Amino acid sequence: MAAVRQPDVDLGLVARRLRRRARLLVLFSICGLVLGYLAWRSAERDFRARTVLFVTETSGLAQPSALAAIAHSESVLAAAAAQTGLPLQRLRASLSATPVRSATVPGAFSFQVSVAGRRRNATLVASRLIGSALLDRIEMYRAAQTASLKAQLAQARRELVNVEREAALAHPLRIRDPLLRLTVLGLIQRHANITHNRIRGLQGQLALAQAQRSLITASNVAPASARSRLTSALVGATIGLLLGILTSLAYPTRRRDDFDPSLRKTVSKSR
Repeated sequence: MAAVRQPDVDLGLVARRLRRRARLLVLFSICGLVLGYLAWRSAERDFRARTVLFVTETSGLAQPSALAAIAHSESVLAAAAAQTGLPLQRLRASLSATPVRSATVPGAFSFQVSVAGRRRNATLVASRLIGSALLDRIEMYRAAQTASLKAQLAQARRELVNVEREAALAHPLRIRDPLLRLTVLGLIQRHANITHNRIRGLQGQLALAQAQRSLITASNVAPASARSRLTSALVGATIGLLLGILTSLAYPTRRRDDFDPSLRKTVSKSR
């Protein structure tokens, strides 16, 4: 039994049909482009906002785990949700608080706070609020550290004054034993040197604590979806073009329209 041969697809015939309905294809493509753009405009899009902090060595909270715990705390998230109107549960679920890279300053690093939301501006404000809350905690510790260093420095200076007074009183004393005299003066001088070194160390720590401060270095927001306005429009135009092609091929045509125009001219001449 002979096998039934499948008819070959006449590509020339398909091309002629599509060429005759070029206007229909253009119309379908434009409609698809417009519909794709309108779908992009009407769709609810997620946005992700990122705020980057520069955390210094002298902050005392310069530990990623400590900063992450503060960012995920209920008080910080509730305050951000109340001020922006974003759902608290969504903020908690989408929050990411991690170090992103090492800073150029030794001991310091950059820390990123990232949240997602439906509203662009509110999402950006929420990430900045959480970052600002971290800076407030760091600044509170820095202020306490500065106050402690100032108190220690004042105490060391008072000790130095007392040591200098003792040295002034010890010099006029007439101690018969020279060895004992040298021992007393040596102990006083040693105490004075230790106090001087302590004062210099506290002054350096205080200057470093006052000079270096943590701050927000960057803040931005972008759509979480990879599909942009242009991509949506192009996808719509492509779908419209495909529908136009299918419609053109399925639309019934007159039999004589399927002939090649060049062949038609040849036939007419022969007649």
